[in-house]
Amino acid sequence: MPFAGEEYPFLYYSEVALLIGEKGEAGITFLQSQMKDADSARLAGILFALTQPPQSDPALRDLLLDYLEDDRSMVVAEAVDGLCRLDEKNAVDRVLVLKEHPSPYVRGSVLRYMARLHPERGKHRSRTTPETS
Repeated sequence: MPFAGEEYPFLYYSEVALLIGEKGEAGITFLQSQMKDADSARLAGILFALTQPPQSDPALRDLLLDYLEDDRSMVVAEAVDGLCRLDEKNAVDRVLVLKEHPSPYVRGSVLRYMARLHPERGKHRSRTTPETS
């Protein structure tokens, strides 16, 4: 019986994309050529593979930033996670806009991004309570 749920195709395609990406430049070129017509799970898997291992390619950063405005929640979540893997701290304002996103996947990716790259902004100040005698 196949797995059900939105996340399982993403996991499968992420693994396949990683294996293709391990083929080097030819694999990366192939993955990039598949992005235009990819469904949500395939595209999210490709974005995952393109950031494993993290690269310092400005075009990849720009691509991930563009996908922050995508209509597909799994794609947006993977774009945020990809920016996190790339240590792209300067995207914080673009990422924080998504903290109220209706998708729990996107909100979770925002939390992971902030916890890893901007932990000082995630700390809550403790409220002081008056001492009672």
